[in-house]
Amino acid sequence: MSAQYVRRTLPWFIGALGTALLVALLMLLWRGSAPWWLVDFSVYRFGAETIAGTGDLYLVTTPYTLLSFTYPPIAALMFLPFTLGSMTLAGFVWVAVDAVFLVGAIWLTLGAVGVRDRTHRAALTVPLALLAVLLVPVDYEFAFGQLNLMLMFLILLDLLKGDGRRWQGVAIGVAAGIKLIPLIYVVYLACTGRIRAAVTALGAFAATIVLAFVVLPAESVSYWFGPGLSVSRPGVPMGPLNQALRGVFARLLGTDEAVNPAWLVTAVVVGLAGVAAAIMLHRKGFALRGMLVCALTALLVSPVSWVPHWVWAVPLLIVRRPGVAAALGVVARGHGGDGGGVRSATDVLVPTGQGVHPGAVAGEPGHAPVAAVGRRDLRAAGDRARRDPDLAGAAAHVRTRRAGGVRAGR
Repeated sequence: MSAQYVRRTLPWFIGALGTALLVALLMLLWRGSAPWWLVDFSVYRFGAETIAGTGDLYLVTTPYTLLSFTYPPIAALMFLPFTLGSMTLAGFVWVAVDAVFLVGAIWLTLGAVGVRDRTHRAALTVPLALLAVLLVPVDYEFAFGQLNLMLMFLILLDLLKGDGRRWQGVAIGVAAGIKLIPLIYVVYLACTGRIRAAVTALGAFAATIVLAFVVLPAESVSYWFGPGLSVSRPGVPMGPLNQALRGVFARLLGTDEAVNPAWLVTAVVVGLAGVAAAIMLHRKGFALRGMLVCALTALLVSPVSWVPHWVWAVPLLIVRRPGVAAALGVVARGHGGDGGGVRSATDVLVPTGQGVHPGAVAGEPGHAPVAAVGRRDLRAAGDRARRDPDLAGAAAHVRTRRAGGVRAGR
C-alpha cells in the first residue's frame, strides 16, 4: 500500500468515521432510554462471553431477556472484542461500527448509480446516512444492536466492486459464515456466469466453518448437528416483527408450528421465481436491480426476517427513488438554477421505470432539464453506460430527449 494511496484515502475514511459517530450519538440520544436498546447486541456479547468461559453456547440464555444465541459459532468469535469494557461502552462502539457499514453501503450504492465524483458522493453520503435512521429497519437495526448492515455491506462490496477480480465471492462467503441466508448469492453468482466467484464464496464459507471447528469444536458440533440449526430457534414466527413469508402464514393460519407446509411450498416457489427474476435482470443488463431482487427474495423466504433485516430498503430507495439524492446533489454541487449543466449525476444516470428521474425531464426547481445536458455530459454518460449496463437505459433516454429538442422551461 503506497503512501500516496494512504494520503488519498485517509480523509474519506476519517469522514466516514465521523459520520458514523454522529449517527451513533443521534441513536443514543434518541433510543438510548428505550427498553429494547441493544437487546440483540447483548445476546451477541453474551455469546462471546459464553465461549470465553465454560458454558454451552446453544443451551444457555441471556439473563432477564432469556434469549438464545442463534448464529454460527464464528459469529460469537467475532464479538469477543466487545466483551472488554462495560456493556454501555461496548454497545455504543458496536452501534458506531454498524453505522460505518451504513455509510459504506450508501457510498457503494451511490457509486453504482453513477455518482462517480468522490467529493460529490461524500457530500451526498453524509445527509443520506442521517436520513436513513428515519427508516424503521435502520432505526431498529441500531436500537436493537443488530448486524444486518454489516452483512449488507459485505454483499454490496462483493457484487458492486468485485466483478472481474480474484477476490470476488470472499465477502459473500464470510457473510454466509456469520448468517446462513447470504448463501442465496452463491446461487445468484453461479447462475449469472460468475462460476469462479461462486466457488470462491463457497470456499470462504467453508473456511469460516473450519476455523470455528478448530477453535470451538464443541460449539460447532452443537450448531451443525444439534439445536443450533432448529428453525424454531430464532423466535416465534407469529410475531408482528417477522416480515418473512413464514410470519405471514403463521399469522394468517394462527399457528406457530416450525415447518408449515403452506409456507414451505410458497417459500420454494417464491425463492425460485425471485432468483430467476434476479438472473433475468442481470442478463438484460440491470445487474444492480438483479442484486436487489435477490436480496428481497432472501428476506421473503428466510424462516424469520425481523424488521431490522430489511435494511436493504436503503440501497433500494437510492436506486428506485433518486429524487432525494438528486435534490441533495444540487446543494452538494453548489449549482444555481440557471439550467446550465447537470445538477446531479442521479438526474440522468439513475434508471427508473420511465428511464430517468421525472424531475430531470419536467424541470423541477433546482434541477437541470435533460435538454441542458451538454455533449461532454452525454459522452460521459455513454462511457459509464458501457462500463455499467445498468446505466445504459438512462443514457439512451437522455440522448432521445436531446434529439427530440426538449428545451428548458417548456
